[in-house]
Amino acid sequence: MDDGTPPKINYKPGETFSLRDAFTQWGIPKQFNEHISPEWQCQLPPVVSDQSTLLDLLQQEIPCLFPDSYAEKLFAEIPHDDSLKYVSESQWSVFTKPRVAMKGGWGKPGAPCLGTDHLRVVNSFGEVLTSPEALNLQMFLREEAAHIPPLPSHLEWPLQDSVFSPEHSVVLDNALRLSRETALTWWHLDDCGEFVYQVGLPVTEKPLLIGPQGKPVVKLFVVFPKLTYEMVFRDEDTNRTGKFCHLDLFNTPSGCLPSRGQGGLPEIYLVPLEAGGSPLLLPPNLPHCVLTVQTCVMIEQRRLSKFFLEDVVYFMRRATHWAEMPIFYKFVKDVLQSGDKELVDSEVTNPLMAIVTDKARHVGLRQRAYNALVALQHFIDVELPTTEAQLQEPDACSKSMHRVAEALESQEKGVTQFPLTDQFAGYIHILGKPRWGPFRNDRAQAQADHKQLEQARKAKCLKQTLADMTPKEGTWS
Repeated sequence: MDDGTPPKINYKPGETFSLRDAFTQWGIPKQFNEHISPEWQCQLPPVVSDQSTLLDLLQQEIPCLFPDSYAEKLFAEIPHDDSLKYVSESQWSVFTKPRVAMKGGWGKPGAPCLGTDHLRVVNSFGEVLTSPEALNLQMFLREEAAHIPPLPSHLEWPLQDSVFSPEHSVVLDNALRLSRETALTWWHLDDCGEFVYQVGLPVTEKPLLIGPQGKPVVKLFVVFPKLTYEMVFRDEDTNRTGKFCHLDLFNTPSGCLPSRGQGGLPEIYLVPLEAGGSPLLLPPNLPHCVLTVQTCVMIEQRRLSKFFLEDVVYFMRRATHWAEMPIFYKFVKDVLQSGDKELVDSEVTNPLMAIVTDKARHVGLRQRAYNALVALQHFIDVELPTTEAQLQEPDACSKSMHRVAEALESQEKGVTQFPLTDQFAGYIHILGKPRWGPFRNDRAQAQADHKQLEQARKAKCLKQTLADMTPKEGTWS
């Protein structure tokens, strides 16, 4: 019998579990849970207390949580631990000009990319809280929002003597996000290859789900590996149709996934963000969507690390495949893309060169700096330093980015490449949702599957064709 006690997340970091089972246990609303395939497996991210392991984790593109002490100065700014009251009743709660909030679920498969149906104009934080719709308002704390306290500046970043030091990183943006319960932000990348550091502010409302730290879970981040971009997003189809075409994690039957119950799907990081709990550091360019479990305020700060310039290059290359180019941050436009060698040397080359040549530094950090200098050659000529051969070898990050770049150059209509398993699958879209044939070991077979699926759609026998494509045991190609 339900005694009113909220469910609790009892899984441990590194423990693999079923996404569907977890959502059921945690009381996640049926629209996000009822039709999830049981094939999706996930794990919680690590909580990093020893920063000596962090560089390796970031190179492996693993989301990381940190002890809540990293945000204690920020939490101290919230009166009575009630962030909802704080943002809705402060003197700055009414905006100097109207703001645009997103309606929860914007960007869902099959929805038009343009139009205003997903937008709502609001004049205060209070309007977001009283709206009959599940709204999501991201307020960037730039000049026009200077009257709002600079809360993100109170966050303590890790690796402040290297990867995120003032000399080796650039603060790109700060934001306050107010989100209503059940608001879903569909798949996206962050803005230009930056790291995003975010934390949920304390709330006093009764929790709906208790996290591993014993605090209310306010958001769930569903994070896919970087190499799964082509499975999650279908840019060519989105550009062609003008409608979002991407994986519907919450409503794609097992018979429409390429794994067909025989494994091979990417494992997901499922990240619970707790109110007044651990800050989350999200590495660049990871496809992710975010479900608001409980109405909350989230604070975020975005930093570009000069140690990870490959991610900036990758994002820019990826953006050339989109119908509209994004607006790049000032540091990217005015420094990296400036063509001014003296400026780039001063701001980027020299700080990285100092790390490479400093033999007192950890060899892994020096190797990462060397590889970042190689990536910097995308923007400007760089004379690489003469150094130990070990430093000149591609590290884990560079190897991953090489595989991502190869996948980016080999995109093909109707075929998804899966670099994590070196396989392919033919697909078609139904209302913006991909429906795949089975994994194939070569592209030609996947191309043939795509043609067969297109013919089946025209003949109105797609469901049966998908079922017939499921390989029998021992016949996996």
